[in-house]
Amino acid sequence: MDSKDWLLAEGFPEIIKLILPAIKHGAELSLGITEDGSPMVNLNTGAKSHCHLTMGQDGVIIAKMRYGKEEKVESWQDVCFAVSSCRLGRPYFSLDWSELLEKEGIQLN
Repeated sequence: MDSKDWLLAEGFPEIIKLILPAIKHGAELSLGITEDGSPMVNLNTGAKSHCHLTMGQDGVIIAKMRYGKEEKVESWQDVCFAVSSCRLGRPYFSLDWSELLEKEGIQLN
């Protein structure tokens, strides 16, 4: 898949719209391709679990995390809750995401 096809892949523009607050904040995100060839965004949580946004088979955006956990994502708030669940009880986390979640009123005690 060349870069033009990748950027226009089904669902990718919707994923970018969902994460605009993180992009504007300056969070370090990375782009990649899933094993099945779909575009994905690695949110680089810095936590115990990863959080990758990709399109599910039914055309909805899915947050894929460690241990096979998946959550449907329809809003920025859903992205934030998915990211906050990545800590899995550990104290470490990305400073950017800590700031973004705090801004959304999500406590990381």
